[in-house]
Amino acid sequence: MAKRTRLWLRVILLAGVVWLLGGSLLLSANPYKLATNNARTITDTLLDPCWGERHIVATTAENSRLPTIAVGPTDHVHIVWEEGRYLFHSYWNGNKWSIPWRVTIGEQPKLAIDRNGTPHLVFVNEFRGKYEVYYCQWTGTTWSLPRNVSSTSGVSAIPDIAIDSRNTLHVVWTDNSPGYNVIYHGFWTGTFWINRPIPHARGSVPAIAIGDDDLLHVVWQDRNTIFDPYEIYHVQWDGVDWSLPENLSDSDNHSTIPDVQVTPNGITHVTWEERVGDQEQIYYCGGTSFLWSIQEAVSTGSANAYLPTMAVDAFGFVHLAWDASDYLAHRWHLGLPYPWMRTQCIAENAQGIADVALAAGPDGSIHAAWAERVSESNWDIVYGRQPSVFQHQRQIPLLLR
Repeated sequence: MAKRTRLWLRVILLAGVVWLLGGSLLLSANPYKLATNNARTITDTLLDPCWGERHIVATTAENSRLPTIAVGPTDHVHIVWEEGRYLFHSYWNGNKWSIPWRVTIGEQPKLAIDRNGTPHLVFVNEFRGKYEVYYCQWTGTTWSLPRNVSSTSGVSAIPDIAIDSRNTLHVVWTDNSPGYNVIYHGFWTGTFWINRPIPHARGSVPAIAIGDDDLLHVVWQDRNTIFDPYEIYHVQWDGVDWSLPENLSDSDNHSTIPDVQVTPNGITHVTWEERVGDQEQIYYCGGTSFLWSIQEAVSTGSANAYLPTMAVDAFGFVHLAWDASDYLAHRWHLGLPYPWMRTQCIAENAQGIADVALAAGPDGSIHAAWAERVSESNWDIVYGRQPSVFQHQRQIPLLLR
């Protein structure tokens, strides 16, 4: 145990030194090393090289956009995306990508994988003039028939999904059944869906995450009046009661499009897009209920930054990615109170690149899916992978005794 403790202390110290030196240090005597690749560096000098591993998943005549990605316990990768009126799915089985499979009519997909490795999909579909949130499940060979999750009188849209330690599915979405936008929460009992509005949660664009303690965390955007800026709010649910909403952004600027993740130590991490002057930036704060860090800008450089997405890897490190005009940016940190590592390029495309989504693998690797413009009128879905920030090396550590 003492040896393992000393090893992790050295790992953390190494990470700190690497951050101070801009992420370029490599010590072969240590059994872990920072993952590197030989991809070229783009023109922004604030960026480290782009990720080296990438695959084109969808190459069709239709525009492919808005991918969602999830990785199972056996490292199988699943991606679902919009293509015209339909949703398509492809997966990596460890050897190759499957041929894209049409799932159903729909839009706004969100994907999660349970502890048994089963993918679960929620999405929005309009049927007979009503927009509802639907759910279906991958059986290993096909998708189940869609089931209505929301079943409300209003418009249901912008869903997100998370799964707790008991494999219970939880879904949140925006709903205007009361005549104004509120955040709904639904969960699967094993037989049917139960849903209701979250108390005091007016607003839209929700995101959900669940910690190892099975506490549900939900964030969304809202504003008091049409003259006030949007703010980012957070609540949590212990299975019985919802907490009161907390204003996390607390800014004079518009704060929108949040995402949330929870690390194994119970810390909640929240990111959002904030308009500062004439520039869109990515902001972040972390903490626990009613005890949060100071909001900080994470995006770097002069490019506008949009649509942040987060993932927590197998080591408990937090990863953040966003769209930055003609490239996709990525940063990570060890968690609070440690600083963020240098900004890295995931991929770049001067013709157009957008819609990045992140997921973490069981080995500590980070997986991403995004859309790239390949011609004047066509976008394809692309997948990339970054190995664990600490790669194991088969060599005897010189510093351990």
